[in-house]
Amino acid sequence: MISLLSVYIRHLDLSIKSDTVSTDEWLHFHADRIVSLRINDIQLNDRLLSIFVILSRIELQSVWSQDIFTLSQLKSQPLCFSFPKLNESETHDHLLASVWHRDSHIKDLSIAYCFTFKAHHFSPSSSLTPSQHLIRLSLVISHIVLAIDLMPFIPVVEHLEIRLCDRHNHAGIYRPLHEEIFQACTWPSRVKVLRLLAYNQITNTYNVCSFIRGFSSSLENLSLYFTTTSSYLLSSWRNFERFLLNYLPHIKRLDFCVHSRAHETPARRTFDRWREKQHVVSIYHEEHLMHTRFTFPFVFDSLEHVTDDFVDFHSNINRADFLFSLPTVINISFRSREKLSLNLFKFIRHVCPYLRQITFKDFCQLNDDLIEDSRLTIPTLVQLCLDDVYYNSCNDSLRRLLHLAPNLEHLIIPVKFIRLMSMIENDVGQFTSIRRLTIIEHCCEGAVIDYSFCSDKSEKTMRNIFPNADITYQIKGDNY
Repeated sequence: MISLLSVYIRHLDLSIKSDTVSTDEWLHFHADRIVSLRINDIQLNDRLLSIFVILSRIELQSVWSQDIFTLSQLKSQPLCFSFPKLNESETHDHLLASVWHRDSHIKDLSIAYCFTFKAHHFSPSSSLTPSQHLIRLSLVISHIVLAIDLMPFIPVVEHLEIRLCDRHNHAGIYRPLHEEIFQACTWPSRVKVLRLLAYNQITNTYNVCSFIRGFSSSLENLSLYFTTTSSYLLSSWRNFERFLLNYLPHIKRLDFCVHSRAHETPARRTFDRWREKQHVVSIYHEEHLMHTRFTFPFVFDSLEHVTDDFVDFHSNINRADFLFSLPTVINISFRSREKLSLNLFKFIRHVCPYLRQITFKDFCQLNDDLIEDSRLTIPTLVQLCLDDVYYNSCNDSLRRLLHLAPNLEHLIIPVKFIRLMSMIENDVGQFTSIRRLTIIEHCCEGAVIDYSFCSDKSEKTMRNIFPNADITYQIKGDNY
């Protein structure tokens, strides 16, 4: 069977241990055909190292620190690190020392979790060496200041993706930085493609624009996603050009999604005269006095701040054949005090055909028309996240959400929802599709943790409703 399949296999995932087929067996049939490989640290051996040079991509799920330097010296292939959050400081130190080493030949580096490093790592007195081979870099980091510190050490990078991850909700992430910080930075002069993504946080507009301007000498393609409390950048197409685009003389493609504060009177048509340059969709959220504006086609994998106003979108290009669709969106988050309607979820199912995760922030309330409807489902949904909901959702809303996703695999709930589960245990039935149930206890710094939330009675309730789920309990807070 393996020999028959080998003709068609080009991408191989060996990160999960198999009792039936060994790594060596797979490589015996595929070594001359595969172009990308995913492995973990246990499988690193001489045979693997010998074929790495012919691969176009290697993804390492977890690597022992002593192997990083060896791998960094391999030439001509992209290297994607995807580390677990274990031995974080040790792993980071070894990774930094290996990638920014004079003998490193890594050309493509992608780190999928929040990469924490200190300012001294990339200071002028640092022992690290600027990489002369790193052309593509994708990082998730906690603050834009760290991205600025990194710039002098990636002088030849051409494709750069920065995902800002405010893990501890630091207020400093949206405070304006001093202009001297940007002026003193040595910016790489070859960046043609920049993706700057700031999900699930408030970001300072000045910091974002100043960071992007640092690449003005070479930037051709820009993708930008962020949320801001200010309104001036997206208040009109003239301001958008004045504060950003006029500094980018080589720009050829622009994709953005910006959530910003709006004036009391929504300027729904402020980008209408810009239609010759870009197709822009605008959504005015009356509840929050906020605008969501994005270029179309939409290119991002997440869309936040979705409310019922999402259905009432405005486009600066009015054509009869215009088809509004968001096929790249796999994650949607809601943050609305208002009850969400059946019409909204019908619209989401229609325009987001590959949606896999929905997240509720602060509130989780559904309108009666959605609760009473029993036909609408979103089969593509596999994850429902409710752990940041602090408003006590009614039983009917929770019950309807569970039935909305017949193929749900992972449910994340706060511990207080256990009580709601016990109240609806007898009439919701069993959800056999759910394989993972994560129960979150929010804990502030210095608070005494009450472990009664994981009692035998609670466990029994969860087992009755989710018989096939692997139940885990997590503490969430500043120190966890």
